Amino acid sequence: MRGLTAGTFATTDSALTALTTSFCVDFLGFNKKEDINSKKSINQRHWVHVTFSFLMFLTVILFNEVNNKAVVGAIFTVASYTYGPLLGLYAFGLLLKKRGVHDKLVPFICVLSPAICYLLNANSVVLMGGYVFDNELILINGLITFLGLLLISNKQAKIAY
Repeated sequence: MRGLTAGTFATTDSALTALTTSFCVDFLGFNKKEDINSKKSINQRHWVHVTFSFLMFLTVILFNEVNNKAVVGAIFTVASYTYGPLLGLYAFGLLLKKRGVHDKLVPFICVLSPAICYLLNANSVVLMGGYVFDNELILINGLITFLGLLLISNKQAKIAY
């Protein structure tokens, strides 16, 4: 139990740091300010961190109140649609380093893949004799992305060093 708690704190701490940094740089323009160590900037950064901490606390309380397996399942389903193309892109880049792709078609493949997965998931009972997809949807989504990238790739990539 202590290991699980320690892992949760470490993950939450990293997420809070990333959210604070991202918000301060992207929305408040801290990277464009001359003196980011001024008292005003430090106070602003602390308030952003406290606000995100409060929002994280509210999220934990909300999930604790709901405590429904359907919510967790919905989160995994959404993750399957969003992370599937990333998995396919990563696998393609890792396994087929010497193949180049038509850059302008990659976003199309990465949007088309979740759409195909959604249609497949919505009609799987009819198409697959009663089978219902669960967590394997991310693998199918990644495979569709990988195959789509394979279709739009060249045999010889021009590698620039």
